[in-house]
Amino acid sequence: MTITDTNGCRLTDTVVILSPIGMTLSCGQVSPAVTIGGTEGVGVVTVQGGVAPYTVTWTGGGSGIQVVAGSYNISGLRGGTYGVIVRDANNCTISCSFIISNAACNLRDSSRIVMNISCAGLSDGSWQQWEQEE
Repeated sequence: MTITDTNGCRLTDTVVILSPIGMTLSCGQVSPAVTIGGTEGVGVVTVQGGVAPYTVTWTGGGSGIQVVAGSYNISGLRGGTYGVIVRDANNCTISCSFIISNAACNLRDSSRIVMNISCAGLSDGSWQQWEQEE
């Protein structure tokens, strides 16, 4: 680049315009919600490229916003689908989504036998119940 002023003086210099590396984003589940309706789920967001710091915004069964430097665990999540938008210091954005698994129901196979009282006034009724683990 050459600059010339009104007196004809010249200055020549090389100018390098840098472009940041494009952002890449990955997100996923670290751990599921372990109780039905619980908020024990954890997701992870990892950003590379762009210009730090990054602002991470998430929505879904819970929402929030956090300024991070690369990788961030989002905790306190319920089971469900979460959308993530990351904005870097240059206002560039990238997005992803992830699913936090719901807790599984741990129902057991239960069997029961009921023997009704045979006649009024007697106390010969009974019941038995047993459960089979799955």
